[in-house]
Amino acid sequence: MLGAEAGHYNACVAPVSPPSWPHFLTPAHSLVFRALALLHLERRAEAEAAYRLAIAAQPSALLAWQGLEKLYAQTRQAQLRAEVLRQQMDLLKER
Repeated sequence: MLGAEAGHYNACVAPVSPPSWPHFLTPAHSLVFRALALLHLERRAEAEAAYRLAIAAQPSALLAWQGLEKLYAQTRQAQLRAEVLRQQMDLLKER
């Protein structure tokens, strides 16, 4: 496990209500940061669900797609990773 770092990541995983979000963060951003903390805690299924929620909330959230790609790279899910990379390329073409 992560030792002392686990406490910091666990704090990030706690649900936060919308009024607590900083003004510059969207709900999608908050979900991405939660997913990243879950990924560091090796709670991969929860991390994937949080990334997917972020994408559902804001399909153009490149950071969510990048996080999902990182998860699939770590778990060696090549087909899913390839699909996510294609989606990222499509998003970048639109910009």
